[in-house]
Amino acid sequence: MRIVIRGINPEPWAIGTVNAWGKGRGTISPNLKLLNYQNAIREELINRLDSGGTVPVPLWAQDLYIMYFRSTERGQPADVTNLNKATEDALQGILFGNDRINRKVTGEIIEQHPNVEHVGLIIILRDYEFDPDEHDALMDEMVLAPAVAFENSDYEIPEDPFA
Repeated sequence: MRIVIRGINPEPWAIGTVNAWGKGRGTISPNLKLLNYQNAIREELINRLDSGGTVPVPLWAQDLYIMYFRSTERGQPADVTNLNKATEDALQGILFGNDRINRKVTGEIIEQHPNVEHVGLIIILRDYEFDPDEHDALMDEMVLAPAVAFENSDYEIPEDPFA
């Protein structure tokens, strides 16, 4: 299944803050750009369903592949990890019941600059196919790889500001 959505500009941003030492009261507030993006995706898919389109909701493992075309004319470049999670959350309940069924989520930023002509995204959802040969080869590579010790002699433990 392939879905092309035009006119939606993916713009998810960080939604939480904590103090300089990672402690204290962190606050989480809704990010309006993120919510608007997710609502636009949901609205577009629901409109397609209401106008006679079909979007099957699978119950089995899926591969999710998303291609992004986004403009940075009114914002900063986004990273593909945040784009993927925001999009996957928006699709939950419409393209699939729960994002836990997605075994493989791949995103690719095709274009991201101020002059992008075709703002939007392409969503491809297909049945997940487990490849035992690929799995075994990766496991062998991991097991046979030599252990690597990391040493950073420049690192100093920071002072505790509350000590």
